[in-house]
Amino acid sequence: MNPEPKSPTPSVKLRVLVVTILGAGIVFLDSSVATVALPAIQRDLDVSTALLQWVASGYLLTLSVLLLIGGRLADIFGRRRMFLYGLAAYAALAALAGLAPSGLALVGIRSVQGIAGAVLVPTTLAIINAVFPPDERGRAIGIWAGWSGITTILGPVVGGFVIDTLSWRYAFFIAPVIALVALALSRPVPESADPTASRSLDVVGVLLSCAAFGGLVFALIQGPIAGWDATEVLVAAVAGGLFLPVFIVWERRTAHPMLPLEMFANRNLTAANAVTLFVYAGLYGTFFYVALYVQTALTASATVAGSMFVPITLLLFFLSPYAGRLNDRYGPRWLMCLGPLVAAAGLMIASFTGPGQLWTVLMPGIVVFGIGLGFTVAPLTATAIGSAEERFSGAASGFNNAVSRIAGLLAIAAMGVIVVQLWQAGITAEIAQAPEPVAEVLATVSTQAFVLPDTEGLPAEQAAESISLAAEVARRSFRSGMLLAAALVALGGVLAALFIRNPARTEETRVPTPRAPSQMGCVTPECEPESG
Repeated sequence: MNPEPKSPTPSVKLRVLVVTILGAGIVFLDSSVATVALPAIQRDLDVSTALLQWVASGYLLTLSVLLLIGGRLADIFGRRRMFLYGLAAYAALAALAGLAPSGLALVGIRSVQGIAGAVLVPTTLAIINAVFPPDERGRAIGIWAGWSGITTILGPVVGGFVIDTLSWRYAFFIAPVIALVALALSRPVPESADPTASRSLDVVGVLLSCAAFGGLVFALIQGPIAGWDATEVLVAAVAGGLFLPVFIVWERRTAHPMLPLEMFANRNLTAANAVTLFVYAGLYGTFFYVALYVQTALTASATVAGSMFVPITLLLFFLSPYAGRLNDRYGPRWLMCLGPLVAAAGLMIASFTGPGQLWTVLMPGIVVFGIGLGFTVAPLTATAIGSAEERFSGAASGFNNAVSRIAGLLAIAAMGVIVVQLWQAGITAEIAQAPEPVAEVLATVSTQAFVLPDTEGLPAEQAAESISLAAEVARRSFRSGMLLAAALVALGGVLAALFIRNPARTEETRVPTPRAPSQMGCVTPECEPESG
């Protein structure tokens, strides 16, 4: 293995930052592309609602559970090496997903693709920690966080356009194209590894973590689909609950743990991960249900659904560098408090969206949500990763990324329970009061949240009544989901105010940050603008 470079040049640091942003970006972008593609996939492959949910959830399941392992593999076998392996595997599997002949095949491919993503994402931050010295690392992590967040939001926009103009299959080929660019730029990225890390993987810890987190997450996903009293749900939940304390005990006692629990003695690291859980739960729940509601109940195109997130893209781009400067000057505590509270206010506004209110209610709510998110993402990630000791950077990266992905699964599962139950209860109530022809039409969509019924063959008056009743039930269900997302995000802000502490700073430790988004690569003193 090549020795770890001691002093990379500014051009190498810039190349490393670009490559790691692209590498993590394809995972975040591809995930959001798949969400927007769900309605088209359902129509083209005739996929049931239950299986459709597994297209997204199966991917998140493997990604979330195995992220804990990805950073450790990079520390042991080399960060550059594992990054390139993960990048190539992820791109190849994305292309296979675009060629999937059936819904079941797509679920299987996407689940395996999550494994590749679990190696790729934490490795990017591990490379940044290895290449950038401590006085430059915070800014580099902040820029990585801001631009990675931008790729997440770009997914619905770019994916929606490709879906509408070509096909959902072509949307899955976006990731391989970006991966080829990253591979072409990766040559100067230096190899590094943790010299103190054991060369043997904590196999028992790996198996226990998969059993614990896999069981719990599977139960949360399958519960709304099969019912909470289904045998597989109960078995998975019990198994996960039993294996979790066993995993923690094992990690405390083993000589070379996969997840070093001592790093959680840092108060800011622990609190930042708690904030991550709630903020990202609201974020992913919003993405999933806004895209679904806009395309089904509001009958908009995939391109329009994707354009709902354009303001968030722009706000993240312009606000992240500014948030980074504020973080360096004043610390993360109040940024991580006020940012989520503003974002929650935006979701509350969006919750009032109904037919004909796409641009007058939903869009303003999304704009306010984006402002709050723009002041949250960079300080939150920088705190969650930067608070760890350098020797724990890989583990801290893997854990924080796992928390954000698991948050997505928890949000989809929890919001699914509430939204679907409210939808079914609302449709059932309308069926009981509606004339027989209308009731029969409504019954056809009683298990498909937000879907407006096919009224072909009904008289115009009854057809209009059927659509109106279903749209009203969809509006009420969507509002409940958005209010839940708002509550989750707001709780993250409250936790930040209570538990995050601004680190003590001296004049020697104050490091200037990039002054404009155009200075994305300016993370070293050599390229910092001269002060007047």
